[in-house]
Amino acid sequence: MVKVTIIGWYGTETIGDRAILAGIFSILGKAYNEYEVQLGAIYPFFTERTLMEDEEFYRKCSGKAKFKISIFDTQEIKELKESIKWCDVLVMGGGPLMGIWSLYLVEYAFAKAKKLGKKTITLGCGVGPMILPRYEKCLVNIIQKSDITIFRDQTSADEYIRLAGKAAKEVSSAIDPAVIAAQRFREMNPNIGIEDFVIACVRDFPMEYRINNSISSEAINAKVVSYLQDVQQRNDKELRLIPMHYFAIGGDDRVFMNKLKQKINNSRVEVQNDPLSLEETFRVFVQSSECVGMRFHSVVLQTTLNGRNIVLDYTNPEKGKIGGFLRQVNALEHYKCSYVNLQVVDGKSILTPASQFKVNEALIDDFENKYVQEVSKLKI
Repeated sequence: MVKVTIIGWYGTETIGDRAILAGIFSILGKAYNEYEVQLGAIYPFFTERTLMEDEEFYRKCSGKAKFKISIFDTQEIKELKESIKWCDVLVMGGGPLMGIWSLYLVEYAFAKAKKLGKKTITLGCGVGPMILPRYEKCLVNIIQKSDITIFRDQTSADEYIRLAGKAAKEVSSAIDPAVIAAQRFREMNPNIGIEDFVIACVRDFPMEYRINNSISSEAINAKVVSYLQDVQQRNDKELRLIPMHYFAIGGDDRVFMNKLKQKINNSRVEVQNDPLSLEETFRVFVQSSECVGMRFHSVVLQTTLNGRNIVLDYTNPEKGKIGGFLRQVNALEHYKCSYVNLQVVDGKSILTPASQFKVNEALIDDFENKYVQEVSKLKI
């Protein structure tokens, strides 16, 4: 049995992080016949809850591989050391390698793993925003100690290479593992019907993503309200605000969404205040007659599961992760009238796509096979 320690932003996980984990289990299930996971969580009590909700789906994603999972506290150094000592391979499990204090925890873990002779993988991660040079250095140090690095897109790989300069290692790119999880869900649930409601997954604008100092969260959030009002009035259907995050650390979307509901002031607007599991969120995405996405993984999952979605991009218009994903799945042309960058465009009208976008299944399979082949190369 291959012993795998996975670390990352678990313990503060969003629906996107949970989808990433499901995608990683699909990859591991194809790379190894039998494996056991110790999942590091920054706040284990939160991961215990989400694991309880999602474990059965994780098992399905893992396929026929034998599968065991437990949780440890990454902020307890003794527990982190014991898990690294126990494992055959340490995995940084998706999400952004960005400029937050927890990045140092990842750097420490990778340094400890290499000292103990363990294999290390950076699997399906993005890059940035880094904010400060010290975080850029931290990123470079992590990748230097990674035996295999597969970024979630070429944009992230290029940004790493730019930041690392002459110190850059050979890296590759595939697709966000959340896409693989969404594809597994569609395969398991081929007959879900469309219902008569619209969903929106929006967030309070995070200032670390602003492209210049003239950008304000108030102005961006006002645009979001305006676009949602337009969508609701145009469809005259129930508008459900679906959170991608249910925890205060990282920004509980319900706080922002309940404020939006008050501002829109329409009885047909509802907030999903009771948490949904990963599978339940996937199902709502498939069922909705139209979607609006703002958080990165809401766009990723709506595009993969639904294809009738409006994209509110709050990231950098040139090298941001949302535009990068749409380019990756060849969707830019399809969404040209259904996409707006909130930081640079004022007053643009956006329309639901005239037809459903369908991500090429063979493309997803090729990206997953790339992960599986690279992971399988490690001599464990």
